[in-house]
Amino acid sequence: MLDEIQAVTKGVAKAKRTTDALSRAKPDDDLPLLSLLDKTIDAVREVSESGLIETLEKSRNVLKRRVEDKLAARREALHGAAADAGWPARRLQNYDRVDCFKVQYRRARVTLHLGSEKLDTFDETDGAQLFARIRETKAKLDNEPFARAGFFAAVKAAIALAKALGKDRDGKTPIRTLYPLVVLARQAGDSAFMKQPHSKKFRNYSMCQFIYDMARFGRDGWYANDRERLASQTPNMATIGRGAALTLPDLAHGGAGHQLALLWIEKTRRAAP
Repeated sequence: MLDEIQAVTKGVAKAKRTTDALSRAKPDDDLPLLSLLDKTIDAVREVSESGLIETLEKSRNVLKRRVEDKLAARREALHGAAADAGWPARRLQNYDRVDCFKVQYRRARVTLHLGSEKLDTFDETDGAQLFARIRETKAKLDNEPFARAGFFAAVKAAIALAKALGKDRDGKTPIRTLYPLVVLARQAGDSAFMKQPHSKKFRNYSMCQFIYDMARFGRDGWYANDRERLASQTPNMATIGRGAALTLPDLAHGGAGHQLALLWIEKTRRAAP
């Protein structure tokens, strides 16, 4: 295949040299111009008779099948590695579900989604290495230093801040409004930042980490304490359509979990875990 492409490339280069020389020729120098024109016609004819388009399309089709086979093998290796590790994995037509992650592909490019949010995009053609990266990503989410009690305290403070700023809707806070306020409330609990507030001391807290924490800390019930619980409202299709909702990852069964639009604190008699 490469020999055929190289032969075509040489023919194209030869034709280009003759056409370049023809363009530089003096318009009134007939004999040299005629000679160059003959050479140009012969060079272009050679390229045409070599089946330039046909050769290139044939090579493209061979390479395309080879790439598709390699990418199919990547998905098989990913599922094999997940099965060996005891992780749930499902293969769908255009993407995979590996534990709580949605895995999409575009040739070598891999995009990881967590719930409704895009988590990461990178190049990886090896399925085993891809699983290792997914596993490392989940370990980072699990190891985020945010205790359950601290998380619910930050959410409660963020809801109170939303009300104080007039960002609520009849006492209920839109989930995408709540997130940046949780970031602020979490930062207020950082003694180093409060002592010396500076951008270098600001700790990143991504949207994906937020919805992951919502899911993991909510597995035992969304209770801030023994008298209050975090209540939520399921979004309608219009809310989802305009991107105002969030979908949590399903950490118990893999895939996507609950969809949230509004959150608020309500009183309860049930004891917190």
